[in-house]
Amino acid sequence: MRSAGSNSSYDRPAASTRYTSLLTKDPRHQPSLGATSRRWMGSTRSPRRRHRLLPRGDPGPWNFIWHDNDAVGLIDWDYLHPAPRLDDVAYALQWFVPLRSDEFTLEWHHFPEVPDRHQRIAVFLQAYGELPSFDVVDAVTGRMEATRELVQQLAEDGQEPQRTWVLDGALPSLSGCCETPRSPRVHRGGW
Repeated sequence: MRSAGSNSSYDRPAASTRYTSLLTKDPRHQPSLGATSRRWMGSTRSPRRRHRLLPRGDPGPWNFIWHDNDAVGLIDWDYLHPAPRLDDVAYALQWFVPLRSDEFTLEWHHFPEVPDRHQRIAVFLQAYGELPSFDVVDAVTGRMEATRELVQQLAEDGQEPQRTWVLDGALPSLSGCCETPRSPRVHRGGW
């Protein structure tokens, strides 16, 4: 078993997307909100009362433990924060579908060819199960913008590795998601 690591190929088959969806949803990976005085991801703001879950914050391929093409565990909980469940769904879709430009998907995610994004989204959402209706592109775009803002804030505070990421020019890679016109717009029930 191994973690994906920072230099690994993320071109896992769509079937592996099902496993990542199940782990993202697993209640053992979605603790309930208890104490509200913790400082969340560099913020001194108290969590909003309506967010009773603590999504892990960045369920990308690098934070899963893999056995062959099956995701069998999650690691690295430093972005744990109170938020709606859809936060982790949007983040995972952005990286596992991936909802990036074709060029970025081929070069950075190391896909040998442009994946069938509709099929990968369908596999993920079907495995995840019941979710409210949402616009996939809007959800992913909003989540990645929040991630970009957080990385910028943490970098300004001197937090590593975010400080180094910003100095190395990583912020543009956190923007521009959903650049492909083939990205599906709306999720509702069955795919």
